[in-house]
Amino acid sequence: MAEMKVYRRGETPKIYANVYEESMSDDGVLSRGDLYTSELSSIQVIIEDSTGEVVEALDAMTAASPNTGKYTYSDHTISATANLGIWSYECRANASGKIATGRGQFEVKEQAA
Repeated sequence: MAEMKVYRRGETPKIYANVYEESMSDDGVLSRGDLYTSELSSIQVIIEDSTGEVVEALDAMTAASPNTGKYTYSDHTISATANLGIWSYECRANASGKIATGRGQFEVKEQAA
């Protein structure tokens, strides 16, 4: 299991999302395929602080490079008075009316002295 990323008050977290194609076998098993390389209708991120309060609502993510299926977000700076603890985020991709979501977490700590 990967170690949770830690950010401090005043820092800007970098959030990554990879969007994959999915396929279903004849026996109904859903599996993840290759990265989705077609243009998405949209991909957005929602960030919640450690109390569950939304601090960033449905802001657009940026393609790492065109049509690679990889996206980034780094437009939210953690305020100097932000709640400490485990924050969560959800990325929502929309392609031709199909919605895919992914979730993640990071920890917010006090600013370094």
